Amino acid sequence: MVRLLGLFLILAAPAGAGDPVSDAADRVLAALAKGESAAAIAVPDPWLVAEEICARGKPQEALSFARAVESPDTQRLCEYVAGRKGAPPDDAARRAFADANAALFAGNPANALMILDGAKGPLGAVMRCRLESTRGFALANLGRRAESAKAFAEAADAASAVGWLAGAVANLNEAGRMCLLDGEHAAALSAWEERLAIEERRRSELGRAESLANIGLVFRELGDIPRAIAAEEKALVLAQSAGHAPTRLVVVGNLASLHAIAGNDEKALACQRDRIALCRELGDPRGLMDALIDQGLILERSGKPAEGRDALREAYAIAEQGGDAARMAKAASGIAIASNALGEHAQAIEAWEASVKLAEAAGARGTRIRALWGMAASRM
Repeated sequence: MVRLLGLFLILAAPAGAGDPVSDAADRVLAALAKGESAAAIAVPDPWLVAEEICARGKPQEALSFARAVESPDTQRLCEYVAGRKGAPPDDAARRAFADANAALFAGNPANALMILDGAKGPLGAVMRCRLESTRGFALANLGRRAESAKAFAEAADAASAVGWLAGAVANLNEAGRMCLLDGEHAAALSAWEERLAIEERRRSELGRAESLANIGLVFRELGDIPRAIAAEEKALVLAQSAGHAPTRLVVVGNLASLHAIAGNDEKALACQRDRIALCRELGDPRGLMDALIDQGLILERSGKPAEGRDALREAYAIAEQGGDAARMAKAASGIAIASNALGEHAQAIEAWEASVKLAEAAGARGTRIRALWGMAASRM
């Protein structure tokens, strides 16, 4: 299993009661009213909070907050807030943003687009970014990937123009994802390389790790396995340095797959062992099942069918406990392959039969077809 890495930023979320940006602005304003520093207040993103405070007609408080949260991400925030002083209110755009996101979260992306298309009034760069980001998600939900990628790229441009680095990288990541899913490899690579450059300016090891991991996937899709491995290995070093186990898990999984493609089973198995250990550490049963299935198949292929079957049986047991018929079917197919390699053909046929039934129950058509072929071959 190969996975994209990204980040979540509150660019497209319904405003109003319970909105984390609005709640954070409330806390900041309360602290400033008491003469306290806002530096220690946890906020989802300083740019969004500063924009919210400006929208409430409190530009001086927004500037005080911006000065208190200095970081690589906020180097130009004071300049932006100062420029917003005296700007016409963007109430219409804010209402459109809230309504479009409500429609999007309600499962009506077409209605969200209609609302966005009708948005009028003056726009600051942050609100322009948020509106285009929402447009990108709506278009993605409608399967219009090329248009979605363009919307995310425009959102990233709006953020970059004023120095909102976190907004830029979030949207570049989504633009790259849409491009990759649409088969536009060069555009995906460009988006993620641009994100990587910004993450270097942000001095974010985790952001660089995520960017490199996604760049590795582009090289994989292009068939350039050595460059894919090189990118993923750099990503792994950064993820380890950042101490972020979930990112390490994704990257070692990507590396295991790449080494298997390259025919280096020993390296693939080493990555699978790390992947399994991380899944256990993080309490990720689905990831653990997938890793055990992959490990079992690689062990069988490398001449260790008994060890491989043990791993596959463990995966089957975990899937059975969780009622996961699709993964039970995959594990059963692997058990059949390993049993055949051990000369235990009756057990192999029994496992193939189980895989067919489980795949039918799960609607896993590909697994079912492969199991039927395997069962037919075992009976010859």
